[in-house]
Amino acid sequence: MSRYPLKITLVLVAVLMIVSVGAKAVGALQPLNPALRGFVEGCEGQPQPCWYGIVPGVTSVDEASILKQLGCTSNQGSFDGRLGIYLRYLCNANSPIYQIDIGQPLDLASTTISSITVWFAHVSVGDLVSQLGLPKHFDIDRFAYSGTYLDFGNDIYLYVDESPGKINLNTEVRNYTIGFVNNNYLFTWRGFIPFWRYCQLEPDFPDCPT
Repeated sequence: MSRYPLKITLVLVAVLMIVSVGAKAVGALQPLNPALRGFVEGCEGQPQPCWYGIVPGVTSVDEASILKQLGCTSNQGSFDGRLGIYLRYLCNANSPIYQIDIGQPLDLASTTISSITVWFAHVSVGDLVSQLGLPKHFDIDRFAYSGTYLDFGNDIYLYVDESPGKINLNTEVRNYTIGFVNNNYLFTWRGFIPFWRYCQLEPDFPDCPT
């Protein structure tokens, strides 16, 4: 009799593997959201992270020709607590990307790009997951908006205006950053689960009730 549970388990494992492979195949057939093309175009053979051939810490502002191709023009410089000094580029209204913030080191003598923050509309968390895989960590942004940064590794961060327990694959993304984000705290991503369940798994998380 003990063989039957083992057989059932093996069958279930086989079915789940087939479903997983099928899901990945279907995802690969889906057209890439235009706002995410930068992760693949111009980055063949480039070190990661890379965006339209821009490699943070290597590429200069003058070398970032993609900004002109997207119809983006700089109109102001500013400062952000996480990105440091950045140049803001406003883009063509017909582009899927409407704004790009190019971060620079605090050493103003350097023109090397330290980060790229890309703003857009109509991109979901699921779009990023299908391209980059599942996030590895998260960080609640208490500095300004009280939203959440999802850390995908390779210095790629996704920002949403939701707390971790409310994020799902359909959650709309506000922007993504490639390069330096000054995270004070990184917590293990446990999947798209309710916050009470996360607190059971990570009871030491500061926002969990004591």
